[in-house]
Amino acid sequence: MPSDAQHSEPPGRSDEPRASFLRRWPAALWLLVYVGSIFILNGSNGDWDPLQLALGIGLAAIACALAMYLALGPWPGHARPQWSGTLIGGVIAFYLVCALAAAIFAGFAEAIATLLAGIIPMTGAALWVAIARAKTRHATGHRLRDPAAADSDDPFAGIGADDTRPLGDTPEAHDEISPRDLPVAHPGRQEAERQAEAREGTTPGHAEGGAAEPGDDVVGRDEQRDGARFNREKGRASR
Repeated sequence: MPSDAQHSEPPGRSDEPRASFLRRWPAALWLLVYVGSIFILNGSNGDWDPLQLALGIGLAAIACALAMYLALGPWPGHARPQWSGTLIGGVIAFYLVCALAAAIFAGFAEAIATLLAGIIPMTGAALWVAIARAKTRHATGHRLRDPAAADSDDPFAGIGADDTRPLGDTPEAHDEISPRDLPVAHPGRQEAERQAEAREGTTPGHAEGGAAEPGDDVVGRDEQRDGARFNREKGRASR
């Protein structure tokens, strides 16, 4: 079960008003990839245009370099999600192997083209890590937490890494059950009845989801949805 220290961890902010725009929303770098791809297509369509090719490759390379920096470079307070280095390293290794195969069986020019083609998926992988990293904070005990769920007014959407909650659990989804769904001897029956009484017969679930402990706060009234209703005196549930 989560410790009291984990429950007392402040939600924090998932965006940082004083941070640079790219740190708040790394996905903006994909615009460079998009524009660069147009230049590459135009420059290699029929008559070769070295200027457009150079511009396209340059823009894509700049986006890739910045995405790699955001994903793997120094970023105080923001931890990289687990296996992010393996993901990026795997993409690099894949295209290096493909380039080697192209050099052996096709030629040097084809090997260079293979490496250049790898810039786009490499940028995509690095941006995925950077976006998750932008929403990830350090928690108690060298664990990671995602404060994005507490920032409903965050203009830059994203999902961070969070290993402080049970696998598959989220504070954004609350199971609404009737206490009658649980046997009398079930350890959660009394807690379900307590929640039903606290919200005029509804069972809204804990505000902290599966990471909560018995007696923790239930979902606030402003978040409450229509759910099961329970009447202790009559001993039956209705919807």
